[in-house]
Amino acid sequence: MNSGGSSRSSSSMIKNTGSDIRVIGRTKQILIDTFCKLKHEALNDGLIVNNNRTKYLYCTRKTIQTTCIDTGEEQFEQVN
Repeated sequence: MNSGGSSRSSSSMIKNTGSDIRVIGRTKQILIDTFCKLKHEALNDGLIVNNNRTKYLYCTRKTIQTTCIDTGEEQFEQVN
């Protein structure tokens, strides 16, 4: 994390805004991998991710059907 509260690679970004964290990825798999890594690192520091409040937003110009993301441990609802 830099002093502005964000961390970036060429395919994903983590943005910290107060008590919320936004994970941005170019693909669904990158999003899942980045989230799982973030969750693991948070657990190492004694923090817990609230799965009831964890959701994802799929940004596209196309019309898509609402789906869930499955990380293998939990599922996250898509918001519009």
